[in-house]
Amino acid sequence: MRFNVFCICLVAASLVNTALGAEAEVTGHYPAITLFKGAVDVLGRPLSYPECAPDIQVAKITMAPGQVGEPHRHVTPLFAYVLSGEISVTYDTGVGPNGEGVTRTYRAGDALMEAMEVSHYGFNATDEPVALLAVYMNCAP
Repeated sequence: MRFNVFCICLVAASLVNTALGAEAEVTGHYPAITLFKGAVDVLGRPLSYPECAPDIQVAKITMAPGQVGEPHRHVTPLFAYVLSGEISVTYDTGVGPNGEGVTRTYRAGDALMEAMEVSHYGFNATDEPVALLAVYMNCAP
């Protein structure tokens, strides 16, 4: 499954780079720009993969100015890349240094692994739309 997840992220990164006109470096046998490399999510928690058959979904998410998403949580990894605009995400209580909730803001060009097993919601507090490329690394039903 990890190889499949890597391939999907590589394809997604390639699409983002093509869309943004980024100049790639030759790394190994192909041109690539590293958008994200790491083993922890946005809250510093180690990434983990459930034992399951993968069901990968790549989506472009757009939020209108002032739009607020519903609280939710992810049980599998989610890679996100902010294509344009700015999105803020509020993470549930218990994740801050003193047990409080935290809000983080991500801007165009930011790449991240979203928090797992933590209730959170995104909102667009700006006057411009925000667009994200999201790679959901789900388990098959």
